[in-house]
Amino acid sequence: MTYDELDGVLFSEDMTTLYRYPAKKSTESYTVPDGVVTIWLNAFQGEGPLTEITFPLSVAEICENAFSGVSNLARITVYNPTLKIEDGAFANVAPSFSVCGVEGSTARKFADGEGWKFVALENTAPFLDLGTSSNAAWILYESGELVISGTGYMGNYPIYSSVYTPWYKYRDRITKVTIKKEVTGIGEYAFYGLTNLTEVTIPETVTDVGRWAFRDSPLTSVELPEGLLTIGQGAFQSSKIKSITIPSSVTAIGYGAFEDCTFLTDIIVKDGNGKFASKDGILYANDGKELHTYLCSKTAKSFAVPAGVESIGARAFAGSCLESVEISGKVKSIGESAFADSALLCNVTVKT
Repeated sequence: MTYDELDGVLFSEDMTTLYRYPAKKSTESYTVPDGVVTIWLNAFQGEGPLTEITFPLSVAEICENAFSGVSNLARITVYNPTLKIEDGAFANVAPSFSVCGVEGSTARKFADGEGWKFVALENTAPFLDLGTSSNAAWILYESGELVISGTGYMGNYPIYSSVYTPWYKYRDRITKVTIKKEVTGIGEYAFYGLTNLTEVTIPETVTDVGRWAFRDSPLTSVELPEGLLTIGQGAFQSSKIKSITIPSSVTAIGYGAFEDCTFLTDIIVKDGNGKFASKDGILYANDGKELHTYLCSKTAKSFAVPAGVESIGARAFAGSCLESVEISGKVKSIGESAFADSALLCNVTVKT
């Protein structure tokens, strides 16, 4: 593990975790730098002159005993409405301790539970609802922005088992999704059916986009981060994305990931990707031996599978407008439902 330092305070190298604030540091107030997500165990522990601290919106978690015994600490200001505060985080602070935060937030609940004074922040963005779900904390602002924070994989929501996200009831209100750093995976059906979603921000910490995560959303564009490894089955199915760039880090793409994307005209694979390649907007394995995805937006009536292709992936041509397909004799396997919902298809020829 590597570290960094700023003004005598110890952080992780990426500045997302604050590990140690010197108890005898000669300042009475301190503002945690924006971008820090976690205040580590015992980070501020010990007596010193610190009386006031401010946590920016990025701070999502304060660990156990982080401020234990900071006997002069009298006030904290919290901007994240879903901040997680672990047991004993503020044990043995000043008797006059108070919490300043967003009305209706977890900070308010924390203050009430401890019997401490709570002061509501003014001029903060109003929100509709908030909560926690699996490893994720979420807040929906009245502006239509849904913010997801937390650590690790955010959890799955298999609607086929009648398990829906807690924000699904606001599916017609959500226009923007912002996923914060430290979230590493987007859950199955996480943003399914958000009928007015037009913008999403995915951080570089995310390595997996789960199955059907953005299915049936009107999302027109998305920037996938370098470092992403997996795009799940049906992840963007029936969305309105117009172009997609696959990062060089991606090693797996589930079948039907871009199925029924009638506005999608191009799939671009970044240089350096060892698993996939694209030609004329069609997605292939990097060695050209598998045809993975043929875009249903293509208007051509006929298509000849390239001579080097040995397999056609599951649902590869699903929903296409093709009337005829010519398959090389080198093709050894055709995946499940490869030509499903290709209503105009009337002729498939295997060339020997």
